[in-house]
Amino acid sequence: MKARRAAVELALTSFAALFLELMAIRWLASKVQVVAMFANLVVLSSFLGLGLGCLAARRRDTRAALGPLLLALAALPRLGRALGIDLRVVDEIAWAALDSQPTANLAAVPWILAVFGINALVFVPLGQVLARRFVAVRDAGAGALVGYGIDIAGSFAGVVAFAAASALGAPPLVWFAVVGSVALLLLADAGRLALAANVAAIAIAVFLARPEHATEEWSPYYCIETKPIVVARGQPVRVGSMVFADGHRLQDALSLGPEIEGTPLEPWGPYYRLPYHLFAPRSVLILGAGAGNEVAAALDGGAERIVAVDIDPVIAQLGRTLHPRLPYRDPRVELVVDDARGFLARTSEQFDLVVISALDSARQLAGMSNLRLESFVYTVESFRAIREHLRPGGVFVLNMISARPWVGSRIALSLEAAFGAPPRVFATPHSPFNSLAFVNGGPSELVDRSPGTDGIVPLPPRLYPPMPLATDDWPHLYLLERTVPWTYVALLAVIVACAAVSVRVASPASARGVDAHFLLLGAGFMLLETRSITALALLFGGTWSTNVVVIGSILLVIFLGNALVALGRAPGTRTAYVLLGASLFLSWTLSVEPLLQLGLAARIAWAAALAGMPILFASFVFSRSFARAASLDRALGSNLLGALVGGALEYGSTRFGLQALYLIALGIYAASALALLRRRGPAAPITC
Repeated sequence: MKARRAAVELALTSFAALFLELMAIRWLASKVQVVAMFANLVVLSSFLGLGLGCLAARRRDTRAALGPLLLALAALPRLGRALGIDLRVVDEIAWAALDSQPTANLAAVPWILAVFGINALVFVPLGQVLARRFVAVRDAGAGALVGYGIDIAGSFAGVVAFAAASALGAPPLVWFAVVGSVALLLLADAGRLALAANVAAIAIAVFLARPEHATEEWSPYYCIETKPIVVARGQPVRVGSMVFADGHRLQDALSLGPEIEGTPLEPWGPYYRLPYHLFAPRSVLILGAGAGNEVAAALDGGAERIVAVDIDPVIAQLGRTLHPRLPYRDPRVELVVDDARGFLARTSEQFDLVVISALDSARQLAGMSNLRLESFVYTVESFRAIREHLRPGGVFVLNMISARPWVGSRIALSLEAAFGAPPRVFATPHSPFNSLAFVNGGPSELVDRSPGTDGIVPLPPRLYPPMPLATDDWPHLYLLERTVPWTYVALLAVIVACAAVSVRVASPASARGVDAHFLLLGAGFMLLETRSITALALLFGGTWSTNVVVIGSILLVIFLGNALVALGRAPGTRTAYVLLGASLFLSWTLSVEPLLQLGLAARIAWAAALAGMPILFASFVFSRSFARAASLDRALGSNLLGALVGGALEYGSTRFGLQALYLIALGIYAASALALLRRRGPAAPITC
């Protein structure tokens, strides 16, 4: 195979692998909703498939299976429904995924494992092509590092392409068409029958990925659908719309006027109006404003300036187009599409009232960790930031709905730690889902200013049981204790066991197993990547655009490190390991919280240092080792399988906190250095 063709196909394969990984996270979390709370497992299955494909590079060519496997991925949601399999998220599974109730989780486990396996299989042909093209580029005289640079460039292009698709609101049929087109290019030299079969399979996959409902829109986070809410008033009257995110009724765009009186929707009126019965603010900040109910209530409460912040642009747009009051069109309202913590870090404005009403994303952070989008909103540090954005005498109201009793206790204790006083608790008549309003700030006595209307009820002070507070280092609001939930342990144990068996099957007889050094490098790097994403999400907001920039920047740093090694400008392996260890230790000792007080330029500089240095030094180690690897397919496959191990270890943050991931990564990289020493012998220097 000519070098140019091998290089082009390597770039195309890397592009397809990254694009498909991001696409699989979105597609499966949206259409197979039980996976939504375990979306990072989709990432792990992608690495497993790629790693197994690399290890099987010398076995029979599996490219012809790519189209049918894409069809299986597209058909999975419809097939589940046809077989009567409940792939929806129910409350017990959604919440129990983060606690320790076994019976609620058992129903979810088989389907999660089935999705994991199917998704892994889709990546096997791509991994096989990836390893073969790496070898072809090296054997053509370009060298392993040139191939690695092409791989990183292709991956970067895949990230950018999927980001563009997300920004444009492109539906899944476009995603499948993009990956399918690349698959057909990689099959250009296959037989006519194989090519025809793949064309047919990909065409059917694109057809199955088409929108299923007329109101379906794809935001960067969800598949959004709306359905009208109609009540009988002699004749049917539309009072709003239900807003579904990935099939889950996330919120309503609802009229709060007399239209809903005497209906099951009536309790929502007092729920949203509660802050304005306690306080008469001139300026209001609403975090998690959604489709506009809180904004409509603030307008009715007489607010003169309202800043409404919501992370999802499509849901926010419903406040302009679908909400009965069209609250975002009011000149008193400023709509900001942003992450709540990101907005707080970027503004110095203070408000009379700050409101959060049941801010719940039901979505993980870009599918790259076990954190949810709102994880950093309910921490002690977040509540301190909110306190700093209150004017003297200002009030903070947090409405919380949860079926887990300890969630309210953790909220109350965290608020007390942030504000220096326990919150006052209020309820409304027939409170929806037994919601409570936690109130801090304002005068010492807060009573209903309009008694006899909504009947706001102050609740007596409570004694809350001691428990871990939610912090930026341990932001697990829905986890009772510092522990790794048994569901995750069981799932990961099964996955690792299946991966071990698969490695034995995929590896050629001449090279059984994996390379320990490259496996450990992959595990360490996965921990670095996920910790960098969570740290930078805290510094700049957990929006999809921030995460695209973070992932893209990581790839660029790796590309730079690889180029420096290729040019002979990088330090030797021994020095790189020392620098890597020092940077990991430094990152562990430095808290992110003080950086939130810095200006944007200073935060960017610190973020580049804290996240960029370990990744750069790790790239030096990998590139030097990869350049000397005798078997590129085994090295690459082992590294990708190591990413699966690192992703599994990332769940340790639920026990030890996020900062501890740096120490775990430090230990893994130390083990990789020992593995390298053992390979070369005790007297061999670790230099290039």
